[in-house]
Amino acid sequence: MTFSKLLAAFTAAALLSTVSADSVCPTILNPSYDYPIVGEGWTAQLIASGLTSPRRLLFDSNGSLLVVEAGKGIARLTLTDHGGTCLVVADKTTIVSNTDLNHGLALSTTPSILLASTADVVYGYAYNAASGTVVGSPKTLVEGTGSSGESADLATRSILLSQKQTLTLVVARGIDSDSDDLAAIDESAGLGVVRVFDLSSLYTTTSTSSVIPDNPFEFSTASSSVSTILGWGIRHAAGLAEHPVTGGIFSTENSVANATYNGVDVHMTNPGDELNYHGTLNSSVSVSSPGGSNYGYPRCFAVANATSLTGSSLSIGDQFSMTQNSTLNDTTCAADYTPPTLTFGIHSSPQDLLFSSDGTTAYVALHGSDGIESGYAVGSIAFDNTTGLPTSASSSSSADFLTNILSNKNISKCPGNCFRPVGLAWDAAGRLYVSSDTTGEIYVLSRSSSSASTGTLVTTTASVASPTATATAAAGNAANSQFQHSTAVLGVAVASIAMALLIVV
Repeated sequence: MTFSKLLAAFTAAALLSTVSADSVCPTILNPSYDYPIVGEGWTAQLIASGLTSPRRLLFDSNGSLLVVEAGKGIARLTLTDHGGTCLVVADKTTIVSNTDLNHGLALSTTPSILLASTADVVYGYAYNAASGTVVGSPKTLVEGTGSSGESADLATRSILLSQKQTLTLVVARGIDSDSDDLAAIDESAGLGVVRVFDLSSLYTTTSTSSVIPDNPFEFSTASSSVSTILGWGIRHAAGLAEHPVTGGIFSTENSVANATYNGVDVHMTNPGDELNYHGTLNSSVSVSSPGGSNYGYPRCFAVANATSLTGSSLSIGDQFSMTQNSTLNDTTCAADYTPPTLTFGIHSSPQDLLFSSDGTTAYVALHGSDGIESGYAVGSIAFDNTTGLPTSASSSSSADFLTNILSNKNISKCPGNCFRPVGLAWDAAGRLYVSSDTTGEIYVLSRSSSSASTGTLVTTTASVASPTATATAAAGNAANSQFQHSTAVLGVAVASIAMALLIVV
């Protein structure tokens, strides 16, 4: 047997092994930072890079991925699907050019309307999913949601279209600045407020042309017949979600960066960011209890670490006051304000919240904060799909109720050189997509065949035409103990090579 015949047989066997292994992907991107850690039972892959500060994500009815690129507009990505987490961006088109868009994104299918937010406006665009284009000029749906003086982290507006109530829009507006936070005490000021709007007067549900009159709602003063307050006293509700079974509305609140207690600086331990529950939407814009509640800001804050609040008898999930006097103190916080449903870690900055289709799990994107080693991960929270509430008690710590499914290997390198999640979206196949704004990337996560399996991040391209590349990929991944390629590839390759040698002999 000649060497050339031996090499040909070896190459054919390697080709067989790589083609038959689902985990081999023709194009795999590698981040410039340490590969994120994938949670047990998941496989992840980086599928898009080079985006401009990607924030919110959603899929249209045609299977295209829509992405808010903050300071640029809305992009439409078409993906070539090779199965599993192997997806490749086939085309990227900017369908909306608007440098003021910075965060919010929602989509109505009947009629087909794409909604997006700036710091002070929610726009509606007539959208054609088949062609992936917007039709005509945008119309203003809600205005007066902000001011030009806000910092970037407070200028984002989350929006949510209810799946339970047709053309019902939830809009969250935070405060203008912490230096002027006392204005949020007045409910009518419209600061730190989550509101719901009935868009049916602006749309007809059978319209395909998306005719929108030029009479937008004013955020703070809209008539009670078309709008109501879901909650206030919320510093910055960066994420909104609706439970798919009960219809309960939740928000994720980003709390203050600087906190004191009895004159002592406690900002490295308190307060915690919050998961707040706002009740369910009814057929009108009225809501069930605790709809319209005051959640405390700027008077009361969630306890994340009780031991550092010297002299208090508080626990995690309670609320504390930075001021302790006869009219405002920890006792009045407990008596007069609605506490969080769950309390996240300090400065974890939860940006998006997304439920599984059966309502048993919520996923949260924790963006993290500058200078604090907290967050920088995508986590899951167990829910009871009958009650529509978390299974953990409000007194639980993040470590108890939050399970990381995609996190940074070395959080000390954040925020400058790490993965920073913002937006979450499901595709029709049940895969979870995550944007990372500072790195301009999108990851996809998929459940592994075994829920007990070690998490896997596919990190190296294995060429189906080169056995050397396949071997190199296997060796490179084995060297990375946190992210090993699927062992099925190696096993099939070894078996196939052995078969080739037998054939040669």
